[in-house]
Amino acid sequence: RTGGRLVRQLELERARQDWEIGRTRAEEAVRTVRARLTAVANRRDHLDDRASDWVEQTIREVEAELATTPDQIRGVLVLHGLSEVDRQACVQTLQVAAPALGRRFSLHAKKLMALDGELRECRTRINRVPAAAEFAPIIAEMSALQEKQARVALELTLLTERRTALQKEVDARVRERSRLEKDEIASERASIRLTLAAQAREAAADYLRRLTVAKTTELERQALESFQRLSHKDDFVHRLRINPENFAVSLYDSKGGVIPKSSLSAGEKQIYAISLLWGMARVSGRPLPMIVDTPLGRLDSHHRSNLVKHYFPAAAHQVIVLSTDTEVDRAHYDQLRPHTSHAYRLADRHGWTEAEEGYFWEGAHVDANA
Repeated sequence: RTGGRLVRQLELERARQDWEIGRTRAEEAVRTVRARLTAVANRRDHLDDRASDWVEQTIREVEAELATTPDQIRGVLVLHGLSEVDRQACVQTLQVAAPALGRRFSLHAKKLMALDGELRECRTRINRVPAAAEFAPIIAEMSALQEKQARVALELTLLTERRTALQKEVDARVRERSRLEKDEIASERASIRLTLAAQAREAAADYLRRLTVAKTTELERQALESFQRLSHKDDFVHRLRINPENFAVSLYDSKGGVIPKSSLSAGEKQIYAISLLWGMARVSGRPLPMIVDTPLGRLDSHHRSNLVKHYFPAAAHQVIVLSTDTEVDRAHYDQLRPHTSHAYRLADRHGWTEAEEGYFWEGAHVDANA
């Protein structure tokens, strides 16, 4: 803060010096004008009284304006008397060396401020003194203050020399800091990349968790709907729950009790497995072909009818059923016929198998659209 105040003082001193130089030049111009007017007045062709009064009034107004100090530099004393080059060098050096010299600059700045206050008080007292006899003690006091100012200026000179000695050290520290900043920036960039990578992994993991929960919830609904459509017991399984952590499947009855899978019959277990496969196929949203091998072997007539009616026509866009003539009999085949593209019979040729068109009882030659 002390360095900042000193920089501000130097700026105000520069403004004060610029204003005083301009005022001096203006006063010289006014004196020149007065001298020329006096010379004109001594000649016969001098100005008339009205013009002379107007010129005199204008000069007085200019002098009054020159005597008025601008508000921004009013009360500012030129304590250092530095040139513009020296002032800029001093400001730059103070900005660099201020942390190291802060305490000493603060002490001397306080002294300078105290002296500046005393000088302002002296000037105020001088302006208030009506008699010339009272000037002597004030002048003596000002002389003492000027001596103090000289001592402070000497101390400031010593500090300036010290500052010059410290400048090399400061420059070395600045170079070292620049190198450390570059290293730090490189480290920060690496840290940012690691943080972003961790955030990306976390976001992906969170997305996977959310997607898993959403997919398992949808699979629960689809599998339960499939089981209830395929099972002849409409409300035997009231709710189906899939743990998104380990994908364990639990079945619940209408009262909320757990249905052990071991209590399911062989046919119900098959319906349960088919329901999960059907639900996963629908949840995937992909056109996955379905191959069903001997699907009706362990099922009773109700479950067989439900599979033929509800599952085979809607299991996928392409379903291949590998059955025996006792599983898909004539009645079931007639039910599936509107949804059937081709039917083949695998015939044993004593060591190799041949695919013949037509179902078991349709013979070797059938319509291609059968």
